[in-house]
Amino acid sequence: MKKSFLAILLSALAATASAQNFEFGLNGGLANYTVHNVYEGSSYQDFNHFQSSIVSTVMSLQAMYLFKDYQVGIDVESNTLSCKSIVRPDIPVGFELFPVFQYTYRQTPVKLFINRVFKFKKLEAYGGLSAEYIFTKNQSKIIAPPSPANEQTTQNTTRLAGALQAGATYFITKHIGINAEVAGEYNNFPAGTLDKNIFSVPVTLGVRYKL
Repeated sequence: MKKSFLAILLSALAATASAQNFEFGLNGGLANYTVHNVYEGSSYQDFNHFQSSIVSTVMSLQAMYLFKDYQVGIDVESNTLSCKSIVRPDIPVGFELFPVFQYTYRQTPVKLFINRVFKFKKLEAYGGLSAEYIFTKNQSKIIAPPSPANEQTTQNTTRLAGALQAGATYFITKHIGINAEVAGEYNNFPAGTLDKNIFSVPVTLGVRYKL
């Protein structure tokens, strides 16, 4: 009796899984992270703390399924950012050297997303929103004036973020498609010793496999 019930349950699950439109994707591309100039008067009296925009490579792995005209899924990304930050006084004080910091961020964003899908024969366009939980490993060190290696610091942080995305997939066969996607992400970025709200724009290309 138990074996019969288990067989019926497994058959029902298999039928349900085959009826759902599962899709998997692998994308790669670039992202621009804009970190604006920041004033940090509490730590450096009468000093400005500058940080430029950052360009990072992005890799992402997605799993999703289509329910009617909506696509829901999970996206795991990986990217590494590197930038320099300069501290200098508002008023020149001779030829004294001021710190230049080197920051390296290794990030792993995990996204849950929902998209509205529009079908045009072999082309599927979509737009939607994402909620992200981001794991970051931050390494920083002073590179000017030269500093000993033991002055490098490492910090692990996590944070929440939100994003909007839009893209399209052109299916060259029944199961395989070429995907292009652009997103706009807003999050609180650990900019060295600061926390700063920034806007980033990842642009990626990749492949899709539909079951």
